[in-house]
Amino acid sequence: MKNQINKPYINTELIGRFQSLNDGYNYKKLIAILNEINSSYSSGNSYACATLLRALFDHIPPLFGFNNFESVVNQHPWQQSVKEFMKRLLDFKNEPDDILHSHINNKEDFFTIDNLPSNNRVNRLLQEAVVSKRLDPTQATLPQKTSSPTPIVIKFEPEHGVTWANHGVGRRTWSCFRLVISINNFKSNKPDYIYVELTAKDNDGVWKASNFEFESSSEHGEMSINKPFRIEANSKTTISVFISNSTDNQRIPLPDLDRDTLKVLVKTESGTEFEFIVPPACIRTE
Repeated sequence: MKNQINKPYINTELIGRFQSLNDGYNYKKLIAILNEINSSYSSGNSYACATLLRALFDHIPPLFGFNNFESVVNQHPWQQSVKEFMKRLLDFKNEPDDILHSHINNKEDFFTIDNLPSNNRVNRLLQEAVVSKRLDPTQATLPQKTSSPTPIVIKFEPEHGVTWANHGVGRRTWSCFRLVISINNFKSNKPDYIYVELTAKDNDGVWKASNFEFESSSEHGEMSINKPFRIEANSKTTISVFISNSTDNQRIPLPDLDRDTLKVLVKTESGTEFEFIVPPACIRTE
């Protein structure tokens, strides 16, 4: 009879954190793997747990910006002590391979549920996957063209969506996209100015929207199209910005653009540029 284990192998709070993510990745398979590991572990199914862990290690490298688990272990900036037990997870990968591919023979098999790697190591790996500063569709892929070092950090917030609608901007209605960015100028002693545009491919080649208005400006009811947002020194904020390829009040439908190629380009007066890929699932219309 199999031993019943009450404590879950994978921390259920971590599973919940993956369920709440909305950053362009499809976490359905990952969540299923984690839940099946817990189910197999609670039933004492050692072979199932081992092979599911193997699948987990092969599935998550893109969350760290890598193509394989070996690169995650060896190239991600782990603390030295953490890196040592990540290497032990890498070593463990050979055991599920043996389980999956070894033929039946007359030798005794000693692999049991106790031979699984410490669940603390696996949970630490998953925790890092959630919080990692990974290269993904929601983070800057291109800080460039810096005329001088600057600590400003700008991020695109995809959970708020990129919505095309006839938005009420100030005292007018404007057909445009609305998106949200966060700006962190907390470590700088100088203010900076922010500009935003969108680009995508379309039937004519390249679609570009370079007319923008920040929500803080539109709240005053004045026309402030293409007026850069001033971020003060030692401050940070999250703000909505409206962007369109037109400045007219005339209502127009969503442009016929290739949603898989939509990008946000954020420029600062100090000379830094940040480019973000917009996950197609974030693009909405109202």
